[in-house]
Amino acid sequence: MWRLDDNLIKDNIFFVERPYSQNLSYKEAMEKSLLELETVLKEHSNDIAAMILEPIQGNGGIIMYPMDYLKRVKTLLEVHNVLLIVDEVQTGYGRTGKMFCIEHYDVIPDIIVTAKALGNGIPISTFSTRDEIAKSFNKPSASTFGGNPVAAQTAIGVLNYIEKNGLVQRAEKLGKYLKQKLEQLSSPLIEEIRGCGLMLGMQIKSKAQNLTSAEITDVILEEMKDLGFLLGKNGLNRDVIAFQPPLVISKEDIDSMVDSLEKVLNKNFL
Repeated sequence: MWRLDDNLIKDNIFFVERPYSQNLSYKEAMEKSLLELETVLKEHSNDIAAMILEPIQGNGGIIMYPMDYLKRVKTLLEVHNVLLIVDEVQTGYGRTGKMFCIEHYDVIPDIIVTAKALGNGIPISTFSTRDEIAKSFNKPSASTFGGNPVAAQTAIGVLNYIEKNGLVQRAEKLGKYLKQKLEQLSSPLIEEIRGCGLMLGMQIKSKAQNLTSAEITDVILEEMKDLGFLLGKNGLNRDVIAFQPPLVISKEDIDSMVDSLEKVLNKNFL
């Protein structure tokens, strides 16, 4: 989990700074995060069962980590006998050009949790782990919708469709194309394009005297909606435009969207 406020630390829940900062280089932010994690583990590892993180922070602004960050995190956790739980609710099932985003970092977590994309609109979630961890789940429990046959059959159908139509490979290929097209846009409002596969973020910065970056983002989204394109927004300041289209999107769809976005960005926000 990532700390947003020092006052959130209480009891046996600890928040660590993410390895990203607009005021530090990626390397500096990574080392700061790792040092903070190491300190927490040395002082409190006996009270910590697991560390939970997203392999790409979604609502946090489409933030990827330096490629060796998670390997170093996993090493620290193993030293202190703390599990790594990866939240692939947004990133799982091909979204980033891999079946699971954690594969980009060449790390095997102890537990993966997923939802959303697996059901293609039908509510379902999963908990996947190693045999030795699964065997520890041996106490009586209950689940209102556990074992739902409709959701289970839907999930099997979704997985079969992903495999049959090569959607993981498609997300990788079209994600690179989309990122290239976005990086070719020339606008003083664009600070950074980040992410991978079909999970990309455009960091907006304010160049207007009377509009914040969040307000500019809202204007862009409204104008794109009027042109027929629904884009999302996220980030701690709600000033990151999120590009997370269906994995069945076409190259022509991307071209049309980027052309419209270019027209919107070229309007006078100053």
